[in-house]
Amino acid sequence: MDKEHFVYGDSVTYWCHSPRRGQRPFSLVGEATIICTTTDNMNGVWSSPAPECKVVTCKQPRVENGKLLSGYRPHYTFGDTVVFDCDLHYSLSGSGASSCRDSDL
Repeated sequence: MDKEHFVYGDSVTYWCHSPRRGQRPFSLVGEATIICTTTDNMNGVWSSPAPECKVVTCKQPRVENGKLLSGYRPHYTFGDTVVFDCDLHYSLSGSGASSCRDSDL
């Protein structure tokens, strides 16, 4: 958007550029759409910070005494989710799913 000033209720939507051939994709980290709002009925503030476009990758998770049930991929990027299960005679402690996130969050 080619605007310098925004008024109450205006919104801005972000997206990341497509990667060049052979490069890993960018992930939009944060809220894709932010809105000009106010907290004191006088000054404008954005509903969230502007997002960032980052290359976020995760290694395949390993679970001791367990196995990966779904989400097999050669590379994991932001938002990818895997599901685990425990080996026989072991029980799950915590969530059975895990998502690739930005390490700065």
